[in-house]
Amino acid sequence: MPSIGDQVQLTFDTPRAGQRMMVLFHDALGQLVATESIRPGQQRLVIGEGRLAPGLVFATLVVDGQERATRRLVISGH
Repeated sequence: MPSIGDQVQLTFDTPRAGQRMMVLFHDALGQLVATESIRPGQQRLVIGEGRLAPGLVFATLVVDGQERATRRLVISGH
């Protein structure tokens, strides 16, 4: 999940139509810090780094209530 300038971009394969998808962001202590819904057909999510505090963040893809993948991000301070 690359960081480009002041943005974090997440890319993923879109599941079947009708499935509910979201990405949950947790800090290193496991606290939920942000949630982003994903529209059907969307394959890229762009988030401004200002929405995520500097440090270690875990991004978890959830499809129909089931965790499918988790990736570690390091958000740099400005």
